[in-house]
Amino acid sequence: MAGGEVTQVQVDFAFGLAIETYDDKRASTHVRINTRFEYEAAGILTMIDPEQTADLAPLLTLHKAVVEEGFAVKDGHLVLRFTDGRALRVAPDGQYESWTVMGRLPPVERKFSLIGLPSGGVALL
Repeated sequence: MAGGEVTQVQVDFAFGLAIETYDDKRASTHVRINTRFEYEAAGILTMIDPEQTADLAPLLTLHKAVVEEGFAVKDGHLVLRFTDGRALRVAPDGQYESWTVMGRLPPVERKFSLIGLPSGGVALL
């Protein structure tokens, strides 16, 4: 995801980002957050509930943001950091899959899915 640009911000009962990398590798990734998560901007930390649509308004400005790094931790956390200093952090949920990351990696179309499992952990499909 590093170096990728957010090309779509998606809002329904969850929050999603489509991220495209335009270098010679041309990878695409889709991140979907289903549970409450932390959003950090300008040093201010805010809890966001994706089911509360009004809470998502500040996140619309992530369109065209460039990803500095994105990673999943074995315990089920997901972290996305952007080059402008903003960040998203998703913790595992006790009952639900808190997030999903799907994508494809070049040069051969290798598709992957990572899922933040209920009560922690990560599944690779």
